[in-house]
Amino acid sequence: MSWGDKIQVKKGDIGEDLVIKYLKVNGYEILEHNREVGPHPYDIMARGKKGDFIVEVKSKPRRDNYPDTGVDLKHYNDYKTVSRDKKITVFLFFVDENSGKVYGGDLSSLDVKKTHNYNNRNYEYPKVENGIIYFFQPSMSVFFELTKEDT
Repeated sequence: MSWGDKIQVKKGDIGEDLVIKYLKVNGYEILEHNREVGPHPYDIMARGKKGDFIVEVKSKPRRDNYPDTGVDLKHYNDYKTVSRDKKITVFLFFVDENSGKVYGGDLSSLDVKKTHNYNNRNYEYPKVENGIIYFFQPSMSVFFELTKEDT
């Protein structure tokens, strides 16, 4: 099976296309869209009224039994490096087919360590477990909802 035939890669491509459509409809210009096979520094570079920014799209649902979602810690560190070196904002978009929503936020906002109360239980985020950095999903912005055609 080739890289492009993997289900997660196909889901990722669909997620990126949905986010690009959302950005364009909302007046952002797409400067670059990386569709390289394998690792690449970022998915999308876009431009808005406040300047250029990078978008990373993750097509994955929130974790079961936890109010969070996350990314591979190595990738997260790569995003931080790109943000620092290019002096550019990085946004994470999570395309969550289970909730039917696309949510996320600016990495520098998601990065702020904070205790969140959820269902009468306290959770501290971001947190790292088994090579994944998790962010508190209920505090993320919902960018748009998926339609039946999208899923």
